[in-house]
Amino acid sequence: KYPLVESSAMASVLPPKADYKPVLPSKVVTSGALSKAQLEATIYAGQAHSALLPDGRRKGYMCGDGTGVGKGREIAAIIWDNWNQGRKKAMWISQNKGLMADAKRDIGDIGFNPDLVIDYGKTKMGEVPKAKQGIMFVTFSTLCKKDVEAKKSRLDPLVDWFGKDFDGVIIFDEAHNMGNALAVKAERGRTQPSQTALAGVTLQDSIPNARIGYFSATGATELKNYTYATRLGLWGEGTPFPTGERFVSE
Repeated sequence: KYPLVESSAMASVLPPKADYKPVLPSKVVTSGALSKAQLEATIYAGQAHSALLPDGRRKGYMCGDGTGVGKGREIAAIIWDNWNQGRKKAMWISQNKGLMADAKRDIGDIGFNPDLVIDYGKTKMGEVPKAKQGIMFVTFSTLCKKDVEAKKSRLDPLVDWFGKDFDGVIIFDEAHNMGNALAVKAERGRTQPSQTALAGVTLQDSIPNARIGYFSATGATELKNYTYATRLGLWGEGTPFPTGERFVSE
């Protein structure tokens, strides 16, 4: 075991108080399957998800824990906590299909059921998954796929599967993949947002009550790359910045 460290800037800011109590078996912690640091992330996610933003959307949570902390187990614990509260659907979005095995491993390692993971890649374009419950594993590349001629997409069936009133968990693992979510001025005109970023933002907008989680050791390298995180309340109603563009520029 190695101690966790944080930057002096982070250490100088007191963490917010949290009174959220996750619904998890006590043995998950007592056995060491979930470390104190991982439990802390689970608690803070639940605390954030218990609140609404001024515009009525559910507040999101960002975890920037570094490599080695065990973000996979944190994600698994957040999903399990909500599962035990009756939210029997969840989505785990990640960088590539190879990481689905890691997700299953992390889910199993904390004592949850890895067989609940569903590979969305096996569902045909335009079709709504048939499963009544489960943890939908989706890659970023799959999320933004479209068949323009057939007027079908990968995103719309997911929204239909969850329902627009869905209040369960949607996790963006390796969330920095959505970093380019804003059109910005460059030396040769304007750079356009990536399809991945647009799909991620559209998903969040389509299910306003979902419990959104952003996980990445490098959430953003520049301020403009935070604009995918629309649920953190950094701009919009109740803030000094009416839009993401103003947040970046000012």
